[in-house]
Amino acid sequence: MTDYSITYWEGRILDSVFHGVPFRVENAYIGLATANGEAEPPTYFELTTSDYNRKRIEWNTASGGAITNSNQIVWTPTTNWGTVPYAFLSDVAQGGDMLIVGSISLNTGAGSQIILEPGALTVT
Repeated sequence: MTDYSITYWEGRILDSVFHGVPFRVENAYIGLATANGEAEPPTYFELTTSDYNRKRIEWNTASGGAITNSNQIVWTPTTNWGTVPYAFLSDVAQGGDMLIVGSISLNTGAGSQIILEPGALTVT
């Protein structure tokens, strides 16, 4: 899930490494988006249906330049969300900053479940 790294995220990492500015994402949430552009930062359209919300992610220890989710992430749409081509990470459950956005291929329907098992989400 590293198709696009967001300028906000890159700036915070660089300030941390080169200026000693503390940077820690206390909580990370995964969201789903239906469109994305090539611009920086990417344009995206987060799902807005009443049965959607971002999900909190718990992480394993990073290894080999990658980190994976340690928890199961589940959405249960009650309406048809259609094709969901993008997922993103944010630092809060609503609003906040988008940290990374990447391609994901989900086809949803009312009553279906979207499940990301532990280890299914990798950030490099």
